[in-house]
Amino acid sequence: MEKAKISTGGLISILWASHILGTIFPIAGMAAIAKSSAWVSSLIAAALGLLVVWVWLAARPADHQTFMADWLCRICGPFFGVAVNVLYLLFFLVMCGITMRHIMELVSTAVLPKTPNVVILVLFAVPGGIAARLGIEVITRSAQVYIGFSLISFLILVVGISPYIHLENLLPVLNEGLRPPLVGAVPSVASLSLTGLGIWVAPYLDDRRSMERAVLTATAIAGLAVVVLTVIAQGLFSYRGMDEMLIPAISVARSVRLGRILERLDAMMLGAWLLVAFLGKTYLIYLAANQIAWLGRTRHYRPFTFPVTVIAATMAMVLIRSDAELAEWVNTGSFAGYVLAHTFVVPLLLIGVGYFHRRRARTGGAGPGKEGERVP
Repeated sequence: MEKAKISTGGLISILWASHILGTIFPIAGMAAIAKSSAWVSSLIAAALGLLVVWVWLAARPADHQTFMADWLCRICGPFFGVAVNVLYLLFFLVMCGITMRHIMELVSTAVLPKTPNVVILVLFAVPGGIAARLGIEVITRSAQVYIGFSLISFLILVVGISPYIHLENLLPVLNEGLRPPLVGAVPSVASLSLTGLGIWVAPYLDDRRSMERAVLTATAIAGLAVVVLTVIAQGLFSYRGMDEMLIPAISVARSVRLGRILERLDAMMLGAWLLVAFLGKTYLIYLAANQIAWLGRTRHYRPFTFPVTVIAATMAMVLIRSDAELAEWVNTGSFAGYVLAHTFVVPLLLIGVGYFHRRRARTGGAGPGKEGERVP
Protein backbone atom coordinates (compact mmCIF):
# COMPACT_ATOMS: atom_id res chain seq x y z
CA MET A 1 0.00 0.00 0.00
CA GLU A 2 1.35 3.40 -0.97
CA LYS A 3 0.70 6.64 0.86
CA ALA A 4 -1.52 8.52 -1.57
CA LYS A 5 -4.71 10.51 -1.76
CA ILE A 6 -6.76 10.93 -4.92
CA SER A 7 -9.66 13.26 -5.58
CA THR A 8 -13.08 12.37 -6.92
CA GLY A 9 -12.33 14.28 -10.14
CA GLY A 10 -9.07 12.41 -10.60
CA LEU A 11 -10.80 9.06 -10.19
CA ILE A 12 -13.52 10.04 -12.67
CA SER A 13 -10.86 11.07 -15.19
CA ILE A 14 -8.82 7.88 -14.97
CA LEU A 15 -11.94 5.70 -15.16
CA TRP A 16 -13.01 7.52 -18.31
CA ALA A 17 -9.60 6.68 -19.74
CA SER A 18 -10.07 2.99 -18.89
CA HIS A 19 -13.11 2.92 -21.19
CA ILE A 20 -11.35 4.36 -24.25
CA LEU A 21 -11.80 1.25 -26.41
CA GLY A 22 -15.55 1.54 -25.91
CA THR A 23 -15.77 4.70 -28.04
CA ILE A 24 -13.69 3.23 -30.86
CA PHE A 25 -14.90 -0.19 -31.99
CA PRO A 26 -18.39 -1.15 -30.69
CA ILE A 27 -20.09 1.64 -32.68
CA ALA A 28 -19.49 -0.20 -35.95
CA GLY A 29 -20.71 -3.42 -34.34
CA MET A 30 -23.97 -1.76 -33.35
CA ALA A 31 -24.57 -0.73 -36.96
CA ALA A 32 -23.85 -4.25 -38.23
CA ILE A 33 -26.28 -5.88 -35.79
CA ALA A 34 -28.96 -3.27 -35.01
CA LYS A 35 -28.84 -1.55 -38.43
CA SER A 36 -30.91 1.66 -38.41
CA SER A 37 -31.58 1.21 -34.67
CA ALA A 38 -27.87 1.49 -33.87
CA TRP A 39 -28.43 4.73 -31.95
CA VAL A 40 -31.10 2.96 -29.87
CA SER A 41 -28.54 0.26 -29.16
CA SER A 42 -26.19 2.94 -27.80
CA LEU A 43 -28.89 4.18 -25.42
CA ILE A 44 -29.47 0.64 -24.19
CA ALA A 45 -25.71 0.18 -23.72
CA ALA A 46 -25.47 3.35 -21.62
CA ALA A 47 -28.31 2.20 -19.34
CA LEU A 48 -27.08 -1.39 -18.98
CA GLY A 49 -23.54 -0.16 -18.39
CA LEU A 50 -24.73 1.74 -15.32
CA LEU A 51 -26.50 -1.40 -14.11
CA VAL A 52 -23.38 -3.57 -14.46
CA VAL A 53 -21.22 -1.01 -12.67
CA TRP A 54 -23.79 -0.80 -9.88
CA VAL A 55 -23.30 -4.55 -9.40
CA TRP A 56 -19.54 -3.95 -9.12
CA LEU A 57 -20.19 -1.35 -6.43
CA ALA A 58 -22.52 -3.67 -4.55
CA ALA A 59 -19.83 -6.38 -4.46
CA ARG A 60 -17.05 -4.22 -3.00
CA PRO A 61 -16.12 -3.87 0.70
CA ALA A 62 -18.54 -1.79 2.72
CA ASP A 63 -15.97 -0.17 5.01
CA HIS A 64 -14.20 1.86 2.26
CA GLN A 65 -10.81 1.00 3.77
CA THR A 66 -10.31 -2.60 2.70
CA PHE A 67 -8.56 -3.27 -0.60
CA MET A 68 -10.34 -5.53 -3.06
CA ALA A 69 -7.56 -8.14 -2.94
CA ASP A 70 -8.01 -8.45 0.81
CA TRP A 71 -11.79 -8.48 0.50
CA LEU A 72 -11.73 -11.33 -2.02
CA CYS A 73 -9.74 -13.48 0.41
CA ARG A 74 -11.94 -12.49 3.33
CA ILE A 75 -15.21 -13.36 1.61
CA CYS A 76 -14.06 -16.34 -0.50
CA GLY A 77 -11.56 -17.86 1.89
CA PRO A 78 -7.77 -18.02 1.50
CA PHE A 79 -7.57 -20.53 -1.34
CA PHE A 80 -10.38 -19.30 -3.57
CA GLY A 81 -9.56 -15.68 -2.72
CA VAL A 82 -6.03 -16.10 -4.07
CA ALA A 83 -7.40 -17.87 -7.15
CA VAL A 84 -9.78 -14.97 -7.90
CA ASN A 85 -6.97 -12.46 -7.40
CA VAL A 86 -4.84 -14.35 -9.91
CA LEU A 87 -7.80 -14.30 -12.29
CA TYR A 88 -8.01 -10.50 -12.04
CA LEU A 89 -4.24 -10.16 -12.46
CA LEU A 90 -4.50 -11.98 -15.78
CA PHE A 91 -7.49 -9.81 -16.71
CA PHE A 92 -5.52 -6.60 -16.09
CA LEU A 93 -2.60 -7.92 -18.14
CA VAL A 94 -4.78 -8.95 -21.09
CA MET A 95 -6.66 -5.65 -21.21
CA CYS A 96 -3.39 -3.74 -20.96
CA GLY A 97 -1.91 -5.78 -23.81
CA ILE A 98 -4.98 -5.19 -25.97
CA THR A 99 -4.82 -1.44 -25.32
CA MET A 100 -1.11 -1.36 -26.22
CA ARG A 101 -1.80 -3.24 -29.45
CA HIS A 102 -4.49 -0.81 -30.50
CA ILE A 103 -2.26 2.19 -29.76
CA MET A 104 0.51 0.60 -31.83
CA GLU A 105 -1.75 -0.16 -34.79
CA LEU A 106 -3.40 3.27 -34.83
CA VAL A 107 -0.09 5.16 -34.64
CA SER A 108 1.40 2.91 -37.31
CA THR A 109 -1.56 3.52 -39.64
CA ALA A 110 -2.23 7.21 -39.11
CA VAL A 111 1.04 8.78 -37.94
CA LEU A 112 4.18 6.67 -38.47
CA PRO A 113 3.44 4.20 -41.30
CA LYS A 114 7.13 3.49 -42.03
CA THR A 115 8.19 2.95 -38.42
CA PRO A 116 8.47 -0.69 -37.25
CA ASN A 117 5.65 -1.71 -34.93
CA VAL A 118 8.06 -2.84 -32.24
CA VAL A 119 9.60 0.64 -32.08
CA ILE A 120 6.16 2.25 -31.70
CA LEU A 121 5.25 -0.23 -29.00
CA VAL A 122 8.42 0.54 -27.04
CA LEU A 123 7.86 4.30 -27.41
CA PHE A 124 4.48 4.01 -25.69
CA ALA A 125 5.12 1.08 -23.34
CA VAL A 126 8.22 2.37 -21.54
CA PRO A 127 6.71 5.74 -20.55
CA GLY A 128 3.64 3.85 -19.33
CA GLY A 129 5.77 1.73 -17.03
CA ILE A 130 7.55 4.83 -15.71
CA ALA A 131 4.26 6.63 -15.12
CA ALA A 132 2.76 3.62 -13.30
CA ARG A 133 5.81 3.53 -11.04
CA LEU A 134 5.07 7.10 -9.91
CA GLY A 135 1.85 5.96 -8.24
CA ILE A 136 -1.90 6.43 -8.40
CA GLU A 137 -1.83 10.02 -7.18
CA VAL A 138 0.35 11.18 -10.07
CA ILE A 139 -1.68 9.15 -12.56
CA THR A 140 -5.02 10.62 -11.52
CA ARG A 141 -3.73 14.19 -11.36
CA SER A 142 -2.32 13.86 -14.86
CA ALA A 143 -5.63 12.40 -16.01
CA GLN A 144 -7.49 15.51 -14.91
CA VAL A 145 -5.31 17.61 -17.21
CA TYR A 146 -5.35 15.25 -20.19
CA ILE A 147 -9.08 14.65 -20.00
CA GLY A 148 -9.57 18.38 -20.50
CA PHE A 149 -7.94 18.13 -23.94
CA SER A 150 -10.13 15.15 -24.77
CA LEU A 151 -13.34 16.93 -23.79
CA ILE A 152 -12.39 20.08 -25.72
CA SER A 153 -11.69 18.08 -28.89
CA PHE A 154 -14.95 16.18 -28.42
CA LEU A 155 -16.89 19.45 -28.05
CA ILE A 156 -15.32 20.83 -31.24
CA LEU A 157 -16.29 17.61 -32.99
CA VAL A 158 -19.93 17.89 -31.93
CA VAL A 159 -20.20 21.60 -32.81
CA GLY A 160 -18.43 21.20 -36.15
CA ILE A 161 -20.36 18.17 -37.37
CA SER A 162 -23.90 18.85 -36.08
CA PRO A 163 -25.05 20.93 -39.11
CA TYR A 164 -24.31 18.03 -41.45
CA ILE A 165 -26.31 15.35 -39.63
CA HIS A 166 -29.25 13.92 -41.59
CA LEU A 167 -31.94 12.85 -39.14
CA GLU A 168 -33.56 10.57 -41.72
CA ASN A 169 -30.52 8.30 -41.36
CA LEU A 170 -31.73 7.51 -37.84
CA LEU A 171 -34.95 5.97 -39.16
CA PRO A 172 -36.73 3.57 -39.09
CA VAL A 173 -36.55 2.70 -35.41
CA LEU A 174 -36.91 -0.88 -34.13
CA ASN A 175 -38.14 -2.10 -37.48
CA GLU A 176 -36.69 -5.54 -36.69
CA GLY A 177 -37.77 -5.59 -33.05
CA LEU A 178 -35.86 -5.00 -29.82
CA ARG A 179 -33.56 -8.02 -29.97
CA PRO A 180 -30.98 -6.64 -32.50
CA PRO A 181 -30.37 -3.42 -30.50
CA LEU A 182 -30.01 -5.46 -27.32
CA VAL A 183 -27.50 -7.82 -28.89
CA GLY A 184 -25.61 -4.93 -30.50
CA ALA A 185 -25.32 -3.17 -27.14
CA VAL A 186 -23.48 -6.01 -25.39
CA PRO A 187 -19.88 -5.17 -26.51
CA SER A 188 -20.36 -1.55 -25.52
CA VAL A 189 -21.81 -2.61 -22.15
CA ALA A 190 -18.67 -4.68 -21.59
CA SER A 191 -16.47 -1.68 -22.38
CA LEU A 192 -18.49 0.59 -20.09
CA SER A 193 -18.19 -1.93 -17.25
CA LEU A 194 -14.42 -1.32 -17.16
CA THR A 195 -15.08 1.91 -15.28
CA GLY A 196 -15.83 -0.32 -12.30
CA LEU A 197 -12.07 -0.84 -11.94
CA GLY A 198 -12.18 2.18 -9.65
CA ILE A 199 -13.09 -0.06 -6.72
CA TRP A 200 -9.47 -1.28 -6.66
CA VAL A 201 -8.26 2.17 -5.56
CA ALA A 202 -11.22 3.15 -3.37
CA PRO A 203 -9.18 3.33 -0.11
CA TYR A 204 -7.04 6.11 -1.62
CA LEU A 205 -10.00 8.49 -2.08
CA ASP A 206 -9.77 11.61 0.05
CA ASP A 207 -13.57 11.51 0.36
CA ARG A 208 -14.38 7.83 0.69
CA ARG A 209 -18.12 8.46 0.58
CA SER A 210 -17.78 9.66 -3.02
CA MET A 211 -16.76 6.29 -4.46
CA GLU A 212 -20.19 5.46 -5.85
CA ARG A 213 -20.61 8.96 -7.26
CA ALA A 214 -17.22 8.86 -8.98
CA VAL A 215 -17.70 5.48 -10.64
CA LEU A 216 -21.29 6.09 -11.73
CA THR A 217 -20.41 9.57 -13.03
CA ALA A 218 -17.53 8.18 -15.09
CA THR A 219 -19.83 5.49 -16.50
CA ALA A 220 -22.54 8.04 -17.33
CA ILE A 221 -20.06 10.31 -19.12
CA ALA A 222 -18.62 7.38 -21.06
CA GLY A 223 -22.13 6.20 -21.97
CA LEU A 224 -23.10 9.69 -23.14
CA ALA A 225 -20.00 9.81 -25.36
CA VAL A 226 -20.99 6.49 -26.95
CA VAL A 227 -24.54 7.76 -27.61
CA VAL A 228 -23.38 11.07 -29.10
CA LEU A 229 -20.76 9.45 -31.35
CA THR A 230 -23.21 6.81 -32.54
CA VAL A 231 -25.88 9.41 -33.38
CA ILE A 232 -23.35 11.60 -35.19
CA ALA A 233 -21.81 8.72 -37.16
CA GLN A 234 -25.18 7.28 -38.16
CA GLY A 235 -26.56 10.73 -38.98
CA LEU A 236 -23.58 11.38 -41.28
CA PHE A 237 -22.97 8.04 -42.95
CA SER A 238 -26.12 5.95 -42.23
CA TYR A 239 -25.82 2.55 -40.63
CA ARG A 240 -24.61 1.03 -43.92
CA GLY A 241 -21.65 3.41 -44.02
CA MET A 242 -20.84 2.76 -40.37
CA ASP A 243 -20.88 -0.99 -40.96
CA GLU A 244 -18.12 -0.61 -43.56
CA MET A 245 -15.85 1.45 -41.28
CA LEU A 246 -13.20 0.06 -38.99
CA ILE A 247 -13.15 3.10 -36.67
CA PRO A 248 -16.22 5.34 -37.25
CA ALA A 249 -14.96 7.95 -34.76
CA ILE A 250 -11.92 8.72 -36.93
CA SER A 251 -14.08 8.97 -40.06
CA VAL A 252 -16.35 11.42 -38.24
CA ALA A 253 -13.37 13.55 -37.22
CA ARG A 254 -12.07 13.63 -40.78
CA SER A 255 -15.44 14.95 -41.96
CA VAL A 256 -15.19 18.19 -39.98
CA ARG A 257 -13.79 21.33 -41.53
CA LEU A 258 -14.03 24.63 -39.66
CA GLY A 259 -13.00 26.81 -42.58
CA ARG A 260 -9.33 27.77 -42.45
CA ILE A 261 -9.31 27.77 -38.67
CA LEU A 262 -9.10 24.03 -38.21
CA GLU A 263 -8.75 21.77 -41.25
CA ARG A 264 -7.32 18.59 -39.70
CA LEU A 265 -9.59 17.85 -36.77
CA ASP A 266 -8.73 14.16 -37.04
CA ALA A 267 -5.13 14.94 -36.06
CA MET A 268 -6.30 16.77 -32.95
CA MET A 269 -8.73 13.98 -32.09
CA LEU A 270 -5.99 11.40 -32.53
CA GLY A 271 -3.66 13.32 -30.22
CA ALA A 272 -6.33 13.61 -27.53
CA TRP A 273 -7.22 9.94 -27.90
CA LEU A 274 -3.58 8.85 -27.57
CA LEU A 275 -3.20 10.82 -24.34
CA VAL A 276 -6.31 9.21 -22.87
CA ALA A 277 -5.34 5.72 -24.09
CA PHE A 278 -1.90 6.19 -22.54
CA LEU A 279 -3.53 6.95 -19.19
CA GLY A 280 -5.83 3.94 -19.41
CA LYS A 281 -2.89 1.66 -20.20
CA THR A 282 -0.86 3.15 -17.32
CA TYR A 283 -3.72 2.56 -14.89
CA LEU A 284 -3.92 -1.10 -15.92
CA ILE A 285 -0.15 -1.50 -15.44
CA TYR A 286 -0.51 -0.01 -11.96
CA LEU A 287 -3.36 -2.37 -11.04
CA ALA A 288 -1.48 -5.43 -12.32
CA ALA A 289 1.68 -4.47 -10.41
CA ASN A 290 -0.33 -4.07 -7.21
CA GLN A 291 -1.94 -7.47 -7.72
CA ILE A 292 1.49 -9.07 -8.07
CA ALA A 293 2.70 -7.24 -4.95
CA TRP A 294 -0.29 -8.53 -3.00
CA LEU A 295 0.22 -12.09 -4.21
CA GLY A 296 3.91 -11.82 -3.31
CA ARG A 297 3.07 -10.56 0.19
CA THR A 298 5.01 -7.35 -0.18
CA ARG A 299 4.05 -3.71 0.24
CA HIS A 300 6.20 -2.56 -2.66
CA TYR A 301 4.56 -2.62 -6.09
CA ARG A 302 7.11 -0.42 -7.91
CA PRO A 303 9.62 -3.21 -8.70
CA PHE A 304 6.87 -4.99 -10.63
CA THR A 305 5.81 -2.14 -12.94
CA PHE A 306 8.44 -2.81 -15.61
CA PRO A 307 8.02 -6.61 -15.62
CA VAL A 308 4.27 -6.02 -16.01
CA THR A 309 4.95 -3.61 -18.88
CA VAL A 310 7.12 -6.20 -20.63
CA ILE A 311 4.51 -8.94 -20.18
CA ALA A 312 1.71 -6.70 -21.47
CA ALA A 313 3.80 -5.58 -24.45
CA THR A 314 4.51 -9.23 -25.29
CA MET A 315 0.78 -9.96 -25.11
CA ALA A 316 0.19 -7.01 -27.44
CA MET A 317 2.35 -8.70 -30.05
CA VAL A 318 0.94 -12.23 -29.78
CA LEU A 319 -2.75 -11.87 -28.86
CA ILE A 320 -3.93 -9.63 -31.72
CA ARG A 321 -2.36 -9.24 -35.16
CA SER A 322 -4.11 -6.10 -36.46
CA ASP A 323 -6.74 -3.48 -35.77
CA ALA A 324 -9.15 -5.34 -38.04
CA GLU A 325 -8.75 -8.50 -35.98
CA LEU A 326 -9.19 -6.48 -32.78
CA ALA A 327 -12.39 -4.90 -34.13
CA GLU A 328 -13.75 -8.34 -35.04
CA TRP A 329 -12.92 -9.69 -31.58
CA VAL A 330 -14.64 -6.75 -29.86
CA ASN A 331 -17.74 -6.66 -32.05
CA THR A 332 -18.48 -10.32 -32.76
CA GLY A 333 -15.92 -12.33 -30.79
CA SER A 334 -15.49 -13.31 -27.18
CA PHE A 335 -14.54 -9.85 -25.90
CA ALA A 336 -17.92 -9.12 -24.28
CA GLY A 337 -18.14 -12.51 -22.59
CA TYR A 338 -14.55 -12.32 -21.37
CA VAL A 339 -14.94 -8.84 -19.86
CA LEU A 340 -18.41 -9.35 -18.38
CA ALA A 341 -17.27 -12.57 -16.72
CA HIS A 342 -14.93 -10.41 -14.62
CA THR A 343 -17.09 -7.30 -14.28
CA PHE A 344 -20.54 -8.84 -13.83
CA VAL A 345 -20.53 -12.60 -13.20
CA VAL A 346 -17.84 -12.65 -10.50
CA PRO A 347 -19.31 -9.63 -8.66
CA LEU A 348 -22.72 -11.33 -8.71
CA LEU A 349 -21.16 -14.42 -7.16
CA LEU A 350 -19.49 -12.26 -4.51
CA ILE A 351 -22.82 -10.67 -3.64
CA GLY A 352 -24.32 -14.14 -3.30
CA VAL A 353 -21.48 -15.37 -1.09
CA GLY A 354 -21.74 -12.24 1.06
CA TYR A 355 -25.47 -12.81 1.50
CA PHE A 356 -24.80 -16.41 2.53
CA HIS A 357 -22.26 -15.24 5.13
CA ARG A 358 -24.71 -12.70 6.57
CA ARG A 359 -27.45 -15.32 6.80
CA ARG A 360 -25.05 -17.68 8.50
CA ALA A 361 -23.95 -14.98 10.96
CA ARG A 362 -27.56 -14.18 11.88
CA THR A 363 -28.22 -17.85 12.63
CA GLY A 364 -25.16 -18.14 14.86
CA GLY A 365 -22.47 -19.22 12.38
CA ALA A 366 -19.25 -17.40 11.59
CA GLY A 367 -19.26 -14.69 8.96
CA PRO A 368 -16.39 -13.79 6.65
CA GLY A 369 -13.32 -13.44 8.84
CA LYS A 370 -9.98 -11.85 8.30
CA GLU A 371 -8.14 -15.01 7.45
CA GLY A 372 -5.97 -14.50 4.39
CA GLU A 373 -6.11 -10.70 4.64
CA ARG A 374 -2.96 -9.06 3.33
CA VAL A 375 -1.95 -5.51 2.48
CA PRO A 376 -1.14 -4.86 -1.17
